[in-house]
Amino acid sequence: MADAEVLYRARMVSVQPNGVSKVWFEGPYPSPAQARARVTFWRNHYARNCPGGWQVSGHLESARLSWGVSGI
Repeated sequence: MADAEVLYRARMVSVQPNGVSKVWFEGPYPSPAQARARVTFWRNHYARNCPGGWQVSGHLESARLSWGVSGI
């Protein structure tokens, strides 16, 4: 990977009917479309398979890589 390469991940938050929330990340991916697809997948999955007050939301995050010497 080269310096200044941008990577993307999906940040997901699910909330159970009792209010307990869970945060998780999927990625990194080389394009925003791949991370966005994971957000769409989980929204659709929860809509179909988790009735009764479950909620899920998500967004994309990005990072720009910069390599440096870390020592040996």
